[in-house]
Amino acid sequence: MKKYPILNTFVNNIDLPTLNSQIIDNINANNKIIIGNLNINAANLCFENTALKLFNDKAEIVFCDGSGIKLACALKGYPVPEKITYNTWFPTLLNECEFKEKKIFILGSDKKINDISLKIFKEKFPELKVEGHHGFFQKNGDENNNVINIINEFKPDIIAVGLGMPLQEKWILDNFKKIDAKVFLNGGAFLEWLSGNQIQAPRFVSDIGLEWFWRLILAPKKLFRRYMIGNFVFFYRLITFNSEIKH
Repeated sequence: MKKYPILNTFVNNIDLPTLNSQIIDNINANNKIIIGNLNINAANLCFENTALKLFNDKAEIVFCDGSGIKLACALKGYPVPEKITYNTWFPTLLNECEFKEKKIFILGSDKKINDISLKIFKEKFPELKVEGHHGFFQKNGDENNNVINIINEFKPDIIAVGLGMPLQEKWILDNFKKIDAKVFLNGGAFLEWLSGNQIQAPRFVSDIGLEWFWRLILAPKKLFRRYMIGNFVFFYRLITFNSEIKH
């Protein structure tokens, strides 16, 4: 699959149905892969953080997770990819896993939000085989090993890790060979939104590319630097950084 460079990382031109079919096909083929996502914040972090860039370098697929990346592709003259966000995509993946009898493990957030998310998923997809664990544990030593044992006892086909960037990417890379799963996903704060703990942007706000502004309004102190400074930095880097398309 062709890789379209964005700063020092890349994005694939892939739509939601193809993404789901690629995941199922790789599980069936017994392939062990990483699937990443790219938005402006992730692209900036890749530029600044070795672990996150290494994660994307090892990824089989990196899908477009933001309107800023769509705009960047248009400015670069690339095919403009479909924006795939966890809010809209993840429920379709769970539906696919239920239908195809694939198991999924959810790692991240605090215990309350993780439990609420699992309850919602099990109620909406009653035949889905899904389990989870909160993300508040030591990421090395005995606590980490205990969490890995819990995951491996469940034997998931997919593990979705929501520990925040770049911690979740480093954790996946550090434990990739230890975990008995086929597909590894980096989910960020996806459980915060899917559990209802955070209010999702109305569909029309997302459709016009202003979901970032909605999130900024909800958490201005936390997200001011990411969006108001990070967006400007990203497009400055996009203009000044040279990169080549890879196949």
